This record gives sequence, C-alpha cells and structure tokens, in this order.
Amino acid sequence: MSEQSEPKRTPAWKIVGIVAGVIVLSIVALCVWATVAGNRKYERIREKSRARLAEVRNADGRRPVLRGTAESGNAWDDYEPAQAEVKKFGNAGRLGEIVERSPKADPEIAKAALAAHGAAIDLLRRGAGRAASKYPHGWEKGVNMPTPPLLAAMQLSSLAVLKARAFVDDGKPREAAGVLLDVCQYGRDFGADGTLISYMVGISILSNGFNEIREQLAAGTFDAAALGDLDRGLEILDGSFPDYGHTLINEALLFGGLLDDSMTQGRGPARLLHADAVERIHESMAAAAKTESMSWSDAQKELQWIETEARKGWNPIASIAAPALVQQGSTSRLGRARLRAMRIAVHRGATSKELDLDDPFGGKMRTEDHEGVFRVWSVGKDGVDDGGTGDWKTASKDVVLELKKK
Repeated sequence: MSEQSEPKRTPAWKIVGIVAGVIVLSIVALCVWATVAGNRKYERIREKSRARLAEVRNADGRRPVLRGTAESGNAWDDYEPAQAEVKKFGNAGRLGEIVERSPKADPEIAKAALAAHGAAIDLLRRGAGRAASKYPHGWEKGVNMPTPPLLAAMQLSSLAVLKARAFVDDGKPREAAGVLLDVCQYGRDFGADGTLISYMVGISILSNGFNEIREQLAAGTFDAAALGDLDRGLEILDGSFPDYGHTLINEALLFGGLLDDSMTQGRGPARLLHADAVERIHESMAAAAKTESMSWSDAQKELQWIETEARKGWNPIASIAAPALVQQGSTSRLGRARLRAMRIAVHRGATSKELDLDDPFGGKMRTEDHEGVFRVWSVGKDGVDDGGTGDWKTASKDVVLELKKK
C-alpha cells in the first residue's frame, strides 16, 4: 500500500502578496470610480451654479420705496459711503448703548456723532429712496466672497435712530417717522439679496427701526401725518420683506464657489467629496426654502428633518455646513410678527380701524382693548396663544405690542 502524499501548502508570502494585490486593485478601482463620478457630479453642479449665478447677476434689484417717490439709481451707491462715513467716528461703537438707553450711555456722544457725521444720515436716506437695491457681491469667489461691513451697518442704523430721536425732541414727529422708515428700508435692503449673515444683520437693522417705532408709539409721539406715513410705509415693507427662502438659495450659491476655488486642482476622491457636498447643500437649501410657504408647525417639522438628514449623511463637509435652519426660520417669522403687530397698531391710530392680518406663527394676529390698554400679539414660535402674555423683544411666549391710552 503506497503512502498518500500531503497537499502542497501555499507559501505565506504568496498569500500576503495576493491579498495585497487585491487591496491595491480595489483601491485603484475605487479611485477610478471616484474620479469618473466626481468629474460627472462636478460638471453637473457647476452648470447649476453658473446658471444661478447668471440669474443673480441679471436681477435688476428694483423694489418699492417706503416713502415718497423712488429716484433712479442703486441704493448701495449711497449706503456704502454712508457706512464709510460713520466708521470715521471714534465712538461709533458706543452708539448702540445710547439707542438701548443703557445706564452707561453718554448722550453727548450722540450729539457729537450727529454734528460731525450727519452726512451719513443724508446718504442713508438718499439710498433708501433709490428705485433699486443691488449689492455688488463677488459670488464667483465662493466662501471667500467679501461681505458688506456688518459692524458699520449696525452703527449706521443706530446713528439714524438717534437722528429720529433728535427730530422728536425738536417737535418734528413726521420727520422722525420718515427717518425710521428709511432705517427699515436700509435693513430690508441689507438682508434681501445676500447670504445668511447679511440676512441676519438686515433683520437686526430692522429690529432697530421696529423697536424705536414701538417706543415712540407707546409715548404717543406720532401725530396724524406721521401715523399716515408709517401706515403706508409699513404696508409696503410687509410686501417686500427680506425672503428667507431666497437667502437660503443664495447661501447654496456661496458654497457653489467651492467647485472653482477648491476643486479646480482636485482629482478623484477630493473632487467627488467637494462636488457631493455642494450638491447636498443645494438640495437642503432648496428644500428649506420651500418651507416659507408652509404653516409654522409644518415648516418646523420639515426644517428639523432637513437638518437631521444633512448631519447624518456620509459627507463631512455637508454635515458641518448644515445651518440651524429651524432657529433662523423662526427669526424670519419673528420679524414679520413684530412688523404686523406694528401695522395693526399704526393703522388703528391713523384710521380708528383694525387690520385683519395673518400671524406668521399660525392663525390671525390677536388684539385686545381693555381698561385703557390696547394689546396686539402673535402666538410666537411656540405656536401657543398665551392670551397676550409675553413681551416685545425676547419673544418669550407671545410677541406683544402694548399701548396705553394717553
């Protein structure tokens, strides 16, 4: 009986070589796939970004003015030198505390600013009366695009509010109302055609104007002529209020700049990573923009879902870039709620009639006239009607405007 031979064993070095070869081939195949997929996605998204860029560049920027008749020209031809002028004032950073009536505020600083840099107010007011507003954004620079001077913008709006107060002190309520409408126009223009950061600053400028209008309403400052001007101007503003959805689409365009800035030299996985991030951001922003036409309860659910999906995706760039959509969406609606509360109060003062306006957070704006106190409110971002319990600035519970009869 012959002995059975043992099977030959494959040497360990051969096994290691085969495994290494499979790994190398897999990596090469993956790189080839990533290159092809990345190039295709890159070209597709770049064309979409360029089409959107052309659309933005071709927009003429026309919008209605809040007072008087529009003059030809672009508001930013006046706003930019106005911002440059206010930056010359050494104590410009302290104007905000004067507007807020802080205990640390020095009224003499306001007087000095108005005396030395009143030209800034003249320029702002002239810009607010222009027929168009179009900031010269450098969209092709993508995330490196310069933004308007945000700090100077807030300081300019504060200076204008202080000018309105000076008119009140001089017994000129209609002139004060006109300046405050111009502040609102400036805030609207600042936030209307840029990215999220410009939008939020625009809303802050609007808040400066809204807060002062509310304060002067509560003080009984405005006469019939001033109330009539405010009634007309605030109605126009409600129709041209900065569109949060439009801003989100612009934000996506900003990230589209990654295609040229970061990817021109990129290849394979890097190009796929960036192109996929831009595509995901475009899709998220477009979906979020549609929530502007939804009820607040439905919009919150949709925005929360969009945020969640963006953050759990495989692409780290898209996850990091996903904004806090729910919070910013409520900021937009809070601005509109305050505007509509003022519209109701101003219209009542001007005509003795009440407007029937939608509450951005659901249902209709509420009113109450009881024991010499007129109250108008929105249910606020929690969507719960607390019967007018809340305040104006912090948006805790209801958003409330309260006026006592003089």
